[in-house]
Amino acid sequence: PLPKDLSPLSAERVFARSNLPGGEGGQGGEGGTSSRLAVVGVGRAGRGDDAAGPALCAELARLERGREDLLVLDAGIAPENVGGALRRFHPTLVVLVDAAEMGMAPGAVRRLDRRKLPGCSASTHTVPLDLLARFLSAYLECRVSILGIQPGRLGADGPLSRPVARAVRRLARHLSAEPRTGHD
Repeated sequence: PLPKDLSPLSAERVFARSNLPGGEGGQGGEGGTSSRLAVVGVGRAGRGDDAAGPALCAELARLERGREDLLVLDAGIAPENVGGALRRFHPTLVVLVDAAEMGMAPGAVRRLDRRKLPGCSASTHTVPLDLLARFLSAYLECRVSILGIQPGRLGADGPLSRPVARAVRRLARHLSAEPRTGHD
């Protein structure tokens, strides 16, 4: 099931790969029918809830070994460096995941509107995620979605807070349960 706070967004709006264009620019696999999801975790490991993106990548890698339609990249604090790996993978959807101050309860997960992203404070990385998302969308000719996870504590050395760790596990389970073809 979707994380409780993600449910109102509608899974189709966040992750629906069945509505994605396929078959052009090398995307969509053979005949444009396969969906290829790339999840890019952004944040600084070991810095409290800022590590939500990398923690999601670790959890997805644990759940989804050997899946050819899923690419999981821990971008750390340099998400701008993943373009080459994404290009070789030919995703139909890229989901960028980062801790984002949204004024919500810790662990809340929301799809962030790129046009409103400058109002969300995300971070330790240098390239703003809205700019990266626009670039990746044009460079890869695919859809790009940004998910924010509300941190409970940022900048503190140590592990994720409990609410953020729970959100990461739920989101990883949801992403790993996504349909593997564009016909779903």
